[in-house]
Amino acid sequence: MKPYRAHKNSGAALVVSLIILLVLTLLGVAGIGGATLEMKLTAATKERALAFEAAEAILRSVEQRYVATPPTLSQFFANASCSGKDCDKCSQGICFKGKFDGSDPEACAVLDSTFSAYSDFLSDPTHWKTVGNYATEEHTYYDTTKEDVKYFVEFLCFAPKAGGVEVATPTNTLELNNNLAMVLRITAQATGPSGRSVVNLQSVIKAPKL
Repeated sequence: MKPYRAHKNSGAALVVSLIILLVLTLLGVAGIGGATLEMKLTAATKERALAFEAAEAILRSVEQRYVATPPTLSQFFANASCSGKDCDKCSQGICFKGKFDGSDPEACAVLDSTFSAYSDFLSDPTHWKTVGNYATEEHTYYDTTKEDVKYFVEFLCFAPKAGGVEVATPTNTLELNNNLAMVLRITAQATGPSGRSVVNLQSVIKAPKL
């Protein structure tokens, strides 16, 4: 009687099984990595949406407040960095970079060749790092977390007031109030609850009275 001999393919089956197991393991690891990445993307999207919500809420709040009760012109020339005619400063969120002597609205100019290059509040982060330049307003998220949203209000000179009494050359404060409105640019910056997302929003409004 001949002795039993193992089939030559028995070793090949083991190798194939190990390869299949390796492939399944790699697929599992890739699936876990994909799920983790998707969770991170979802969290980042949620974070940015919350920051956008906060910035928009405070932007609308500031708009409504300044339309109802605009700042006085003197607030834009309230410290030593302004001479009353030339100004390049921000203080507590009130900003003006330009020239205005307080009497001739047509001579009001936002920029002048004697000023340094203008840097926009949307693109220049240094504006948001100087405490005392910006103002803040508190926003409450859905989970009761609170965030101080920063904002600036820039004076951009004047525009005709809709429905106002047209006076070609205002000679007194009453005529100026009836004829023109202040143009204000508002920029709000909010940071998401975890600090990973920052959103800047900006709008331009006309304050109906001086």
